[in-house]
Amino acid sequence: MTLLKNYQQRILGLMIDLEFKLAELYAILSEQFYAQREFWSSISAEELEHAEWLEYLYKKAGDGSLMFNEESTKTYTVEAFLSYLTGVIEKAKHRDLSLAQALSLSLDIEKSMLEKKVFEHFQSNSLDLKNVLKTLKDETERHATTIRGMWLRCKGEPVCA
Repeated sequence: MTLLKNYQQRILGLMIDLEFKLAELYAILSEQFYAQREFWSSISAEELEHAEWLEYLYKKAGDGSLMFNEESTKTYTVEAFLSYLTGVIEKAKHRDLSLAQALSLSLDIEKSMLEKKVFEHFQSNSLDLKNVLKTLKDETERHATTIRGMWLRCKGEPVCA
């Protein structure tokens, strides 16, 4: 028996989907921008790991080891964000993004997750679970910082490494 309400289960499922979609986007960008292949591949792999951690948190929230308080996060908000991300992925698949655009959009996505404090909606007394949540937040902050650094180096440059 799960302690999560249906809409909470849905929001957590969508958050997991979001991490998988981010991994997909970054994998596509790693193929598209060869000079930055390692940069994008590394972030993609970390997003896959984030999805796995969120799946773990989902299970822990379901058994009562972790509380999920979605606050103002609504299902339709996360669905809209996923829809936006899917549109960005389609542009990337069709090679409709320059490197500067890809970096700018990726930065916006990572910053949005931080601004919405998506990893701060969980509470637990477990040190293990607190560490997972801290790592998720810290890595998302690092992604934003790393992407911003690459964007600053590459904006306006036809080729950038």
